[in-house]
Amino acid sequence: MTVDVMTFDDLMADLQAAHKALSSKVRVADGCITFDGWYDIPLQDCDTHRKVVAWIAHLSEKSWITPEMIGRFIALTVGREETP
Repeated sequence: MTVDVMTFDDLMADLQAAHKALSSKVRVADGCITFDGWYDIPLQDCDTHRKVVAWIAHLSEKSWITPEMIGRFIALTVGREETP
């Protein structure tokens, strides 16, 4: 049995690649948070915690959403970019 061991640099490279891919899937464009460019949520609809929680509940019902996408959505609604 062989075990592949990743170096720290390899791990960081994988993490940065995953972050880059997620950042292109969930991003701010034209005043909206857009998911893959086809599902848009206006930023004005995310201006309170209550609205953000409602959107999280709504998004959680979608079959195409992932926990990582919801995390990115939350980061964008509070105006911060999460980087590895």
